[in-house]
This record gives sequence, C-alpha cells and structure tokens, in this order.
Amino acid sequence: MRMLCGTDFSSHANHAALVAASLAKHPQGKLTLTHVLDLSRYSHPHDELVAHLRYSRHNKLAVLAERACQRGAQVQTQLAEGRPGTKLAELALDLDAQLLLLGSAGPISPSDWFTGSTADQVAQSSPTPILVIREPDALESWAQHARPLRIVVGYDFSSDSEAALQWAGSLREVSACDLTVVHVASPMNAYRPRLVPGMSPLYYPSGLRLFLQKELERKCGAILG
Repeated sequence: MRMLCGTDFSSHANHAALVAASLAKHPQGKLTLTHVLDLSRYSHPHDELVAHLRYSRHNKLAVLAERACQRGAQVQTQLAEGRPGTKLAELALDLDAQLLLLGSAGPISPSDWFTGSTADQVAQSSPTPILVIREPDALESWAQHARPLRIVVGYDFSSDSEAALQWAGSLREVSACDLTVVHVASPMNAYRPRLVPGMSPLYYPSGLRLFLQKELERKCGAILG
C-alpha cells in the first residue's frame, strides 16, 4: 500500500509518521514523508529566510525519515511549498497514494481559525482516504500484529459506501481486521418500492429488518469475500 504522511514536525505529527512507517513495512508498502512549507505565513520573506526554511525543513525530514526507516519501512521524503490543506491532497493524487495519514493536531494560525486545522481542510478536499491518528499506540499494536483493528463501516447500499467497504477490506493487507458493517434504516418508507407490492414497512417492521439484514449480508459477501 502506497502511503503519504504529512508532518509539521509537531509531536502529534511525528507520532503519526512513525505509525505510518509501521504500517508501510508490510510487503509492497511504501511511505512518502512530506512537509509543506507555507510561505504565506510570513510577510514578504526575504531570500535568505526562504533558503534557511527550506534547508532546515529538509534536514528535519531527513531525520524523521531515518527514524521511520528503523521500523523496516521503505521511506522517501518530499518537501513541497503551498497551503498544506490543499497541497497535501494534490500530492496524494500525484503519488497515487492509497492512504493519507496526518496527526490529529498541529499549529493553527489566526487566518485558519475559521477554516479549521490542516487535517480538517485536507479531509474536506482530498479524494484520497485519510487516516487521522489520535491514538498511535492502538495502531502500533495493530501494525505489530498484536491485536486486530476494529473498523465500523457505515453502509447505505450506494456505490460510494461500496467503495468505502471495499477499501476498509483492503486494510487486511496490513494486518488482521474485525469489520462491523452498519446500516441505519431511516426513514423506513424509503424501502417501500423494494418490498412486495401492497406490503407497507410500517406494518411489517420485522419483515423489513430481515430483508435488509439478508441484503446487507449478501452485499458484504460479494464485496469482502
């Protein structure tokens, strides 16, 4: 699985990078660590400052990559420039990444107070699946095959939810997973056309529940095997 992990070198981001390295060490796993240098945070930065920022961030990436390689992962680094909230989404597409990992918190400038954190912005703009790491120890245990990863997938019989279910199933390539697939039947009348003509789900809730349960099992079997 090809993974991209964005870091701002905060403690949360560094933990996320090391978790990403543990996840990427499985066969055919590949991790790209990237930092997006946001020059818009500086008012008219002079050339010497920009050069210093690029040099220092490149060195920090190299140090973090060395720590990640100690986990047994294949790691490369990339230093980019732009707004992190949009640039990370673009980089994930360019690299054809299957997973974009981020730490749960990081510095927020005053200009971002009304738009949310970088993780929030990326989640709203990126078509690449995103994993925001809040509890690194639990994911580390999963990556080390010490425990299965418990996943809840919300499913509504749409093509988008089928893609989500299929992607969740692909995480079994990393380590064992326990999947729980949940469908919320609301509103009930939405399923009236799928029942026998003249049979109202309002009068046969137990029959509707059984019908949906069987449909859900059939879909899961077809998608997950």
